[in-house]
Amino acid sequence: GQAEVAVDLLREMQVFGVAANCVTYNAAISACHKAGKWDEAVALLKEMDVMGIPADVISYSACISACEKAGQWRSALTLLKQMEDLDIKPNLITFNAAISACGRGGEWERALKLYVNLKRADIRPDAVTYCALIAATSKAKKGSRSRAYMFAQGLLREMDDAGLEKNVEVYTAAIQAAASARKLDDIGLLFGEMKTRNVKPNAHTYAVAIAAQGLAKHPEIAVELFRYMQEVDKVEPNVVTYNAVIAAAAKAGQHKRAVRYLREMRKSGIAPNIVSYNSAISACKPSGRWRKAQRLFEEMTRNRLMPTLITYNTLVGTTIREGNLDRAKQWMENLRRDGLRPTHETYVNLLSVCKEKGLWREALDYFRQMESEWGIPSTTETYNALIAAYAKGRRPHKAAALLDEMRDRGIPLSTTTHHAYLRAHRYVGDWRAARRYILLLLHTTSPTYPPALPSSTGENPERTVLRRRLRPGTAAVARTAFHELLGAMAEAGRVEGMPRVMRWMRLRGFPPGTIAYNWCVRAREKREEWDGVLGVIEEMKARAVRMNAMTFRLGIIAAEKSGGWEKSLDLYREMQAAGYRMQFPDFGDASWGYGRELGMVEDAEDSALTRAAPGDDPAALADVF
Repeated sequence: GQAEVAVDLLREMQVFGVAANCVTYNAAISACHKAGKWDEAVALLKEMDVMGIPADVISYSACISACEKAGQWRSALTLLKQMEDLDIKPNLITFNAAISACGRGGEWERALKLYVNLKRADIRPDAVTYCALIAATSKAKKGSRSRAYMFAQGLLREMDDAGLEKNVEVYTAAIQAAASARKLDDIGLLFGEMKTRNVKPNAHTYAVAIAAQGLAKHPEIAVELFRYMQEVDKVEPNVVTYNAVIAAAAKAGQHKRAVRYLREMRKSGIAPNIVSYNSAISACKPSGRWRKAQRLFEEMTRNRLMPTLITYNTLVGTTIREGNLDRAKQWMENLRRDGLRPTHETYVNLLSVCKEKGLWREALDYFRQMESEWGIPSTTETYNALIAAYAKGRRPHKAAALLDEMRDRGIPLSTTTHHAYLRAHRYVGDWRAARRYILLLLHTTSPTYPPALPSSTGENPERTVLRRRLRPGTAAVARTAFHELLGAMAEAGRVEGMPRVMRWMRLRGFPPGTIAYNWCVRAREKREEWDGVLGVIEEMKARAVRMNAMTFRLGIIAAEKSGGWEKSLDLYREMQAAGYRMQFPDFGDASWGYGRELGMVEDAEDSALTRAAPGDDPAALADVF
């Protein structure tokens, strides 16, 4: 390339005794910059120093630009510091390149500091400066994105105050910053401003906006933007825009739409790349369409596209829903055959496959293999998957041993850890063990490492805990933990204690919702207490707790069994009015307990619709259990 030619000419000059100067070196450095060879550009700059040829601002600017192109922000800042030491004043091009380098590296705060230095040097920023700064804010890490976006908005106002024209690149960077901060309404405002100022969006602008809607799981809006781009703004889609709309469909699990756009892409003469296929395959994951994913994989390989680690991780993930471990093993073998190393995500997916079928032995083998063979450290997520496998396999004692191991190794317990462990006791109906563990959670100052419950106090430790206010961090765990306790009591037929547990929940500020009441309905249905089922439903109505498909179904059955056909018909009409249909789930399947449609996953509105009944006495706390 041009860089090799330039360096070769420089070497020939030295061989023939022609003295090289700053201009010739600058030309060679610029050639390396354009070729993306930042290391060679820096090497030539060092060679100038060795040869006694003083570098100038052009030399350093070209080197910093080369570093910016390669994303080497540390090297760019080092060169900028050298300029300061050598008393070489950077110009606007130098600062723009350094700002852009920091932005590419996700160092948006360093980019803003450079902007401050630029203004102190009495250098007037231009549109390129502002574009680089705004683009830098879009690369902010999670936790600082909102603050970074506030700076981006301030920079846009500064451009207006300075009378600088915002071009399509500036608006695209601003849309990217808004997308990063999840400010979707602002994206629409920016598009409106572009239209007002006659700035036409390009394919990259639309790709960023479509991707933002995809991440927010708004596939319909993403599709509408894609259509508007072509029909109204007459912007031809490219591989990036197609990938964005396919990814939006994938995020929402719309495998048919994702494949349709993949086909449309090929028909329009745009060859799908590995990103296109990876997104289409990932669309098959939520619904477990592993056969469709396999066909896409075969099509991809026929098109001579090499699968990546993302491809295989996604393919393993498509087998989770039906727990197809044989297929997951096959993808794992293909991954290793292609010379790829499995990652943490690979093993999380494998453990999740085992979890679905309760294959705890296989899950344990993979868990140990992950560390011993590949050196991948165990995390809370991998422990959670193994505990869930033990739970599904009805091995609560092994789940308990894993909790001890997590504490010994200093691995934090998450909300999911607690729920998976409690679920192990729920599956076997061990409500006493679930109760003891909840007491531990309520006793600790942090649910991350619950200690052993002290028993040396003068009074019953359980009553001591129940009288105490919930400590920070435990309330979020407690609500679902009590759902698991109610589930365990339902499986064990422990109907008598369930109202007292629910009263305690109400008194502690998280009144029972649909899930809690459904467990009470389930307990009475299991004991064929049909009047009891109807009584719970009446209480739900009195407390304005929303009923769902499961509640209605069991109520209709209970009314029919107790001879109340009129009540059964009334419940059926109420169910239709609520938008539900009759469903007949398998009670042996865990999805009964946690399927959103069946009502065992907490909806945000449950708490808002639930109100405390009169007559709840705080003195009843001591009698909860």
